[in-house]
Amino acid sequence: MPETLVRHRTQFSFRVKADVWKAVAPILAEELTCDDPEGSLVPDDIMMFFKEIETGEACLYDLYFRVEALTYPSRLADIKDRTLRANGRIQKLYPDKKIGLWIKLGDGYWAATET
Repeated sequence: MPETLVRHRTQFSFRVKADVWKAVAPILAEELTCDDPEGSLVPDDIMMFFKEIETGEACLYDLYFRVEALTYPSRLADIKDRTLRANGRIQKLYPDKKIGLWIKLGDGYWAATET
């Protein structure tokens, strides 16, 4: 379940956040899906958290996405291409914004308590 922190310059309402998720989650799911076992993703797998860029905070972007996802061999092999493609696709959604995207891969394991 990739986690995405979305930093934004202007205050976002709940509706705008939902619209960003609906537009961007399918792109991230598609670009991060890989052929490795358990490497397939759907938009509902993408979790997004939003945080406004504070006044005076140094940031070059109007909308900045920091994605953390699990490392899989085939995902890692072409991570640069995946990131550039996803960034280009997101930029097309928001042509008047300066977009930044960082996809960070790492090892991890998910555990949850079943109720």
